[in-house]
Amino acid sequence: MSAAYGEIEDLRQLDMNMDGTIDLAELQRIKYGGVKVGLGARILELLSTHPNMLKRVERLSKFT
Repeated sequence: MSAAYGEIEDLRQLDMNMDGTIDLAELQRIKYGGVKVGLGARILELLSTHPNMLKRVERLSKFT
């Protein structure tokens, strides 16, 4: 599985109504409920120069 495919799969868990976008209601849920990042993704994040995609979206949700 490629890294991009893994990130798409991660982002799918944020898109609750499965419409292909993360809308304001979903961002609010992320803002107050947080995200769940798996063990493998956390380990890869330690070796990466960027935070995990889910964590990036979570941080951006704080601006809504």
